[in-house]
Amino acid sequence: MDLKGNTLSITAPVSSDQAALGVIAGTTLTITDTLGSGTLNATGGSGGYGAGIGSAYLEAAGTIIINGGTINAMGAANGSAGIGGGLQGAGGTVTISGGTVYATGRNGGSGIGGGLQGAGGTVTINGGTVNATGNNGGSGIGGGYGASGAAVTITGGHR
Repeated sequence: MDLKGNTLSITAPVSSDQAALGVIAGTTLTITDTLGSGTLNATGGSGGYGAGIGSAYLEAAGTIIINGGTINAMGAANGSAGIGGGLQGAGGTVTISGGTVYATGRNGGSGIGGGLQGAGGTVTINGGTVNATGNNGGSGIGGGYGASGAAVTITGGHR
């Protein structure tokens, strides 16, 4: 997905189990912004269970690669990660090499990683600026509340 300097806003339906931007196990999403100043806003449903970017309720997230743009990702109200797993979903593999990322988990979900009771997966930060905030016991980067953490590697960027 190339933002090409545009703004794209996606919000999951109010009580949906689905992620705003679905990336399930076995799939890959790469986000770039070749023209600069592009923004992606991805928000889970206000009464839902899915991640902002990643998986739905009870599903593991796939591979999410962020190379550019401004990314604002917030999980659904009920225990979801901003980027990674929905409620009880594992975080998958997240690699950030550029851009500015704001990821917020909700009600036990991690900012980047697993949803409530979802393992953190693998998170690699090679560059960019990353602001990750968990909520109600969810980690900023790692597992959701009540779950194992993530394998985290940080080699560059601003944290």
